[in-house]
This record gives sequence, C-alpha cells and structure tokens, in this order.
Amino acid sequence: PNHLVLDWNVYFTADNPTKDDWKNIIAPSLKNIRRALMRKAKPQRQVWLPSRVHLSAGLAYGWMFRATKGFQLIASDALKEENPEDVADESLFGKLEFSMSSVSRKNNSLLLGISIAKDVRPTIIRMTTNGYACRAKLLGDIENLGRTSIFNTTHANKLAEATVKSILTARDRYKTQKIDLLISSSVQYATYLGWHLNACGDFAYWQYRMKYGDAIPSCDLDSLWDGES
Repeated sequence: PNHLVLDWNVYFTADNPTKDDWKNIIAPSLKNIRRALMRKAKPQRQVWLPSRVHLSAGLAYGWMFRATKGFQLIASDALKEENPEDVADESLFGKLEFSMSSVSRKNNSLLLGISIAKDVRPTIIRMTTNGYACRAKLLGDIENLGRTSIFNTTHANKLAEATVKSILTARDRYKTQKIDLLISSSVQYATYLGWHLNACGDFAYWQYRMKYGDAIPSCDLDSLWDGES
C-alpha cells in the first residue's frame, strides 16, 4: 500500500484553519489523495486512523474516506501502542446516553453535543441563551467522563455508530436538515463519526474557544462536499 504522511501543522497553529483553508487547500488535497487511491490498478481502500490531530481534522479525514466510499479505517501500530486493542470484553465499554429536546420550530438545524472527554453542556447552555437558534438538541453523555473514557478504536467505532443512529432518529422526529456538532472526544471517535455521517445531512463542526468560553463554526460540509457523494 501507499504510505503517505499528511502534515497539517501549518493550519493548526495559534488559530484553526479558516473556511477558505478548508475549501481551497485541505479538502481538495484530501480529495486528490482519495481519487489517486481509488484509481490505482488495484484500488487501495484502507487508510490509517489518525492519531495526534485536531478533532476537526479527524472528522474531515473520516468523512473524506467514509464507509460509503468503501474505505476501511485501520489502526496503525503506533496507535495501537497508545490505545491497546486488548480490551475485548464489550461489556466494559461505556455507552453514550442520549437525550433529545425541541428548541424552536423556526429553524431546521440539530445541535449535537457529545461529552466524552469533558462536559460540553455548559457551552451549549451559553450558546442557546446567547442568540444561537436550532430546531432541536441531541445531547450524548458517557459514564466516567474523562480522557480515558474510550478504551480503543473498536469502542470509538461503536460509539460513533450509536451516535449516528440517534442523529437519524432525531432528524426524522424534528425534520432537521443540518447538524451543528460540538464534541469533546478522542480523535478516533471524531474520525469514525465522520466515517459514518453520510446519511445524516449537512453538518458543521463547532470549535470550542477556551479563551472566550464559547464555540464558533470551524468547518462545514460546504467545504467537504463533493459531487461523488
């Protein structure tokens, strides 16, 4: 297989990538890589899971090499050393508990808040009381909240699958068309979420800003969309 190293450090320094960065540089580069892998005489449909990257980068990576394109996400040896895959007893895997609630009938977006590494609910409360409007909220919380809440990539994938099922339920119930994502999780969860998101509609990733205690849109499907979807 081809071994490619994607170094995006220049776009994730003091500030996050701008929408122009996503639209004009990052997304086209990922599309070029995907196109090259699929056009090989023997198409390559396996890509490594990212390890130390920003959540929005993991989400975009998973989306570009998503399941509906036939790609499989494979854990590298280095990632396995960081997140051992030797926890096979799935009864030990924590589950996300989801709650849904209606907010405003004058909007068609769904606000998805996922608390795995830390609690995002205080930020969501601030958002919804300071002018942010949405049709409904879908909040997912895991037991034993913290950096070690996810055991390994298998666990991350199962949590992402459960999240997408809940998104589809909420979308059908509230007739939403767009999803605003505010998540605190491992990179692997974010990547698998992008990998599974195809059927859920347009989505935007909201980046938490510690300095201001709020969140702003970081990247959206307008940048990542492609005619092959």
